[in-house]
Amino acid sequence: MRLKTKKMKDKYRMLFNTRLGREVFMDMLDDLGWFDELASDPELMARHNYAVELLKNCSIFKEVNKELLVQELFNKSNPD
Repeated sequence: MRLKTKKMKDKYRMLFNTRLGREVFMDMLDDLGWFDELASDPELMARHNYAVELLKNCSIFKEVNKELLVQELFNKSNPD
């Protein structure tokens, strides 16, 4: 897989950083199994990995965002 340029990553972020874009992005992640349990099947693993790539392309999955991501998940999640 080729590396995305900053310009292209900015386009991903601009596209998905609207209310409608976030709805579509969440639906795409759901289709790719991002919100499912751990994937053990090779096809599901490949789909999950592509979801990770989408998150990276939107500059969400970055080392500097790790703490923020975990904090937001704990602050805004609804435990069972």
